[in-house]
Amino acid sequence: EMLVVHRHTRGKGRFMGSRLLLSAIVLTGLLGLPSGALAHETKTRSCGQIGFTPDSDDVAANIRATGLTCGLARDFVRDSEGRPGDTFRGFRCRRTAVANPQGLPYTRYRCVGAGDVIRWRRY
Repeated sequence: EMLVVHRHTRGKGRFMGSRLLLSAIVLTGLLGLPSGALAHETKTRSCGQIGFTPDSDDVAANIRATGLTCGLARDFVRDSEGRPGDTFRGFRCRRTAVANPQGLPYTRYRCVGAGDVIRWRRY
């Protein structure tokens, strides 16, 4: 009987060690995942367009968001009326005028803040 107890104790010790090793592997795997909860989200989302004047070309188009949701990006563009200054809500913004010979001229905007990026075209 003493041998049986010894085996049971030895087996339990191996099980505990295996469980600890498994926990370490799972934790290491979780820390390596690029999810929004554990790491900064880097996926670029296409967020559509926003019209400012009904039945016109007064729009912010091709809105794209990296590191934040489309809802937040669209709110940012809408609240800035699609024409932010050099800074807006903690973001630094650059603008480039584009004289589009095949269509309407537009201004390209790119705003960066805390690693997040919002881009769009303002017609």
